[in-house]
This record gives sequence, structure tokens and C-alpha cells, in this order.
Amino acid sequence: MVGNFFLITLFLIASSVAEVKYKEIHVFNGTDGGGPLGKLLLSTDNKLYGSTAGGGEHGCGTLFTIDGDRHTLIHHFNCSHGQAPFAELVEVAPGTFYGTTQNGGLFNKGTLFKFNATHPLEVLHDFNGKDGSVPTYLVKVSDNKLYGVTVTGGDHNAGTIYTIDLNGGVQSIYHFHPLFNGAYPMGLVAFETEVYVLSQLGPNTLGAIYEIDQNDTVTLLYEFNPNNPPTVGFPNGLTFVNTSTEPHLFGTGIYAYPPPNYSLQCCGLFSANSTVMHPPAKNSPPLIALLKTISLSASLGGFTYDGDVFLYGVSPSSYETAFEKGGIYRFKAEGKTERTLEPLFYFDSDPTIVGKYPKVPPTQQEPGVFYGVTYGTDNTVSPKPGDAGVVYKLIV
Repeated sequence: MVGNFFLITLFLIASSVAEVKYKEIHVFNGTDGGGPLGKLLLSTDNKLYGSTAGGGEHGCGTLFTIDGDRHTLIHHFNCSHGQAPFAELVEVAPGTFYGTTQNGGLFNKGTLFKFNATHPLEVLHDFNGKDGSVPTYLVKVSDNKLYGVTVTGGDHNAGTIYTIDLNGGVQSIYHFHPLFNGAYPMGLVAFETEVYVLSQLGPNTLGAIYEIDQNDTVTLLYEFNPNNPPTVGFPNGLTFVNTSTEPHLFGTGIYAYPPPNYSLQCCGLFSANSTVMHPPAKNSPPLIALLKTISLSASLGGFTYDGDVFLYGVSPSSYETAFEKGGIYRFKAEGKTERTLEPLFYFDSDPTIVGKYPKVPPTQQEPGVFYGVTYGTDNTVSPKPGDAGVVYKLIV
């Protein structure tokens, strides 16, 4: 029920209890967008900006804001200037935003776009396949430079890394090759001038992490190698956390290889020190948790760090039919290799909850207050909302 708070108390194993408040503040109906895939961006004016991958007037997606629990539609994509925005937007200056679409544009390979409150959306670059296809994540590293990745395309149709000059130039700096240097980048983060890229395949391994220096030199840091367990495979999402002890990278993997037998299982979390150099170490980022310990499975989109203690993540699915709509969990950023996962909320907790299948973590607006999106909606809830997703608010 939109607008009401649900107080959800989860009674967990070993008598642990977590209380949260959950509120659905907008249910997408298709005409105003559907299927949000990107994490919400908290802007300098304290508004949240987001996108939907589908729906809208042309079925190509939308842009929207959340301000004071109020949803406002700000743009309908028309496919010629992009289709299916995927990743979180980037604020390059107060009130000015960059983003990407996976498809559409002049060559139907995706676009890079720019918008602000006073000017309509402007396409800055149409990807043509040779310079990449399916652009997703962007990060800003200075006042005049951004980095981006494409999942496919490039010289070997395995993805690219590119730079963006805010004067308008786009330049490919790295072309992935599945046999020699990895393929299919699915994560991109930055801390000050340090940039890290996550790929779903490494050089003959199940994923890799790379570092980009200020001269745009790309260096392989880690390979996800099942022959060097415990680790994960086919990683998705990457998060940088500058903890009090040392900087770390966190993410999730579709595969996991846990002790004692290191046999293939579903869905794990990994942690990696961001300062290791490879070669010669040939390290695999260590497995730190299995999602099945809290009855959840596949996890996407990295995490949200609260700036103090916890990382927050989501899962769009579950091992158990009781939690098949997904859930939200957290774990401590600091610690030894293993982490204990704490479930906060399951979308099956109340039969009137509309949202299901969260694919990206919620964004923290202020301490203990988070806003997020779900990709789908529960059509068994009356009245039927359509399968278009929701925006929710979570108070922890």
C-alpha cells in the first residue's frame, strides 16, 4: 500500500532480531516508466535521481526525481537518443548529470547523455560497436574527466574502457579480449584518482579486477580463479570502501567456491585489498560470505556503505519460496575474512507489499534512511499494479 509504513520485525537464527520500517512511495505503472535497474543518485541538492529501463511514452525508459517522498517524471527516452538506461547517474557539477543507455542511439549500440534542470537531454556520444556497445557504469575522477565501460563491442566484442572529457570528447583506452585480458566489464568505481574495473571474465579465469592510473594505464590486480579458492566466479558489481584500517573492494559473484571442499555453489561475496599488485601474486579475491546463509541467492549491483560500520546489499531471489521476492541485508565493512550477513527485510514480509526483485542496493540519504528501487511488482496484490517496479524508503 503506497504511502503507509510497515514495521517489519524479522526473527532470525540464534535469536537475533532486526527492526526496520518500509514504505513504498511510488509504484511505476508503465506509462511513467518501468523496470528500474540503476541505483538512485543522491545529488548535491539532496534530491534523488533515477531511471527506468523501460516504459514511458516511447517504451524506451524514463528519468525521474524523488524529493520529499514525491516522485516527479522529468524525461521520456525516445530510443533515438537512447534506450534502456541501466546504471547510476553521475553528477558532474551541481545540477548537471551524465548517464548512459544500453541501446538506442544512431547505431543502436547505446548512448552517453547529459541533462540538467534548465536544458533538455543532450546526446554527447552514439556508440557504434567499434568503440563499444552496451555502455553502463560511469565514474568521475576530476573536474574534467570521467571513465566509463561498455559490456560488449570494441576490437574483440568483449567490452571497452573509455574516458570522457567534459568538453565533449570520448576516447577508448582499453579493449577487452576474452583470451588475453578478460571480458565483459560489470563494475566500475573510483576513489579520488584511483579507478577500478571489474570484469565477468579474466584471462582464462572467471573474472578479474583492474586498476587504472592517472596516465590511463590499465593493470590487472586480481583474477577470480576457482583453482585458487575460496573465491567467487562471474562477479557482478563493485564497491570501494576506505575503512579505518585499509582500502577494500567488495562485490558479489554468481558462483562461489567455499571450504571445506571448495565445490561450486551459488552466490557469494568477496573482499579484496585495493593495493595488491598482480603479477606475481596471482591472488583470488577471498570469499567472505554465502548468501544462502540468510536464504537469499543471486546478488547484483555492489553495495552501499553507510560511512561508518555497514555495507548494505540486495538480492532479487531466494533459495526458499517463502522469500522468493528478494531481500535486503547488511554486513560489517571491517573484520577478518569471513563476514556475518544480517537480513534486514524480505519483500515477502507482508502480503500487501507491492515491490519485488531488487537488483541494486538502496541509497543512503541520511544516517539510517535509505531509498531504493525494485525491478518488478507483485501482480497478486490487489489492485494489480502492473509489473513495473517501485521506489521504496527504508528506515533502519
